[in-house]
Amino acid sequence: MMFRRLLITVALAAATLAVPTGAAASEPALLPKPQQAVMSGPAVAAVVPEPTMSPPAEKVYWSVSGVHDRRCETGTLCLDVWDRTRSTWKVFILRECVTRTLHNFNNTGNEEFINHQTPHTVTRFLGRGGNVLVSSTAPSHTTPIDWGPIWYIDVC
Repeated sequence: MMFRRLLITVALAAATLAVPTGAAASEPALLPKPQQAVMSGPAVAAVVPEPTMSPPAEKVYWSVSGVHDRRCETGTLCLDVWDRTRSTWKVFILRECVTRTLHNFNNTGNEEFINHQTPHTVTRFLGRGGNVLVSSTAPSHTTPIDWGPIWYIDVC
C-alpha cells in the first residue's frame, strides 16, 4: 500500500515536470476544481409550527369551514385557529375542566369559538399574565375571537 502511494506521487511529479513551461501557462489545470454549493430553485421557507395546546385537546380535526363544519356537541368548547402548516382550519374540541396553554395560535381575524358546555359554565380566555381578556358563559353561539393576546384558556 505504501509502495503504491509512492508510485502515484512519483508519477504525478514526473507528469508535472514533463509539461513545457509555455504550455503549462496556456493549458487548463488537470485537477478538478472544488465543488461549489449550488443555489438554485425557490428559497427555502421557514418552518411554520402547527398550532397546539397543552394539555392537548380531547379531539382535533381540520376543516375548510372551522367550527361551522360540525355541530359543537353539548358539554364541549369548540374553537378554531388557522393552521398555516396545512392551509386550513384546525378545530379543537375541549371537554375537560382544565387550564390549557396555547402554542402558535396565530390570528387571521376570522377565528371563532362555540361554548356548548353545561349551561352557565364559564370559560375564560386569559392573557400572558393570567388576566381575563374574554369570558364566555355557556351556552353561546359562534363568537369571534382574536388569538393574538390570548395565552391560556381556563375551561370551566
